[in-house]
Amino acid sequence: MANERSNRSRYPSEDGGIGSPVIDTITLPAVANTETSFTLRAGVRFFEIRTQTRGATVKLAYVATESGTNYIELNSGAYIRRENISPTTSTITLYMQSSKADVVVTIDSWV
Repeated sequence: MANERSNRSRYPSEDGGIGSPVIDTITLPAVANTETSFTLRAGVRFFEIRTQTRGATVKLAYVATESGTNYIELNSGAYIRRENISPTTSTITLYMQSSKADVVVTIDSWV
């Protein structure tokens, strides 16, 4: 799994004074329907997930092994936002899979 991090701000007026986001680019496995995990930074208060691969649907879960059974579906070009997460020192792990191989997902997160 390839991960890239940057500090570019896509929504500078929407960060509510939280700060600049870290943007992670994740490539899901070359084998379709394989669950991949990604852990957000500790203290994340806001995050947004977007599928970058045309025609790809990503299944997103918050519990390991449930990305194929108990999930939120993220269609191509759509995004999911989670706001007002209580800041803690613990981390949030996301579990994702897609029926297509090599799907690219971006996750913007603010602390």
